[in-house]
Amino acid sequence: MFQPRVILHPTDLSESSRPAYSVGVDLARQYGAKLLVLHVAETLGPENVTYGEAVSQLEPNSYQQRLEDDLRRALPPAPGVEYRRFVPDLYAHLAACDLAVVQGGLSTCMELTATKRPFLYFPLRNHFEQNVHVPHRLARYGAGVRMDYTQADPEALAHAIADGLKRPVLYRDVETDGARRAAATLARLV
Repeated sequence: MFQPRVILHPTDLSESSRPAYSVGVDLARQYGAKLLVLHVAETLGPENVTYGEAVSQLEPNSYQQRLEDDLRRALPPAPGVEYRRFVPDLYAHLAACDLAVVQGGLSTCMELTATKRPFLYFPLRNHFEQNVHVPHRLARYGAGVRMDYTQADPEALAHAIADGLKRPVLYRDVETDGARRAAATLARLV
């Protein structure tokens, strides 16, 4: 039987993401796994920082501290839970996972598709790209299992995870020569 060691929970701390945190804590407790909470936050653009801050560092310390405070306030600490605001080389973590449970963003879903990792994805209800474009693109590769947040109670999620771990990954390869093809097309026009 599958025994997860680390469960990754990316979150933007929105109200709609909080039930997933509870499921993650329960699963981590049930399996004796570590739950890694990744706070997904926007970086500050130049319009939000002073020139000195922008030149001296990517994110001012006060902004970093506010993000950490928001994270701890929104998601109460639990035993075995590790909180992180930023994970460098996230693609490597995704490539190493046994199965991912993610929101339906195109970048994350395509990283998982390219690395041939099984995943369940939950499109945001009123998000056009996540409900139309992303499923269309993933269908081209035979990748991912679309889930509906309103239908996914903990038991249904557990069954979907178990099924995903058993199912062979037979995704079509993701093309890696897009830049070369674009350059060739542009060269023909010049």
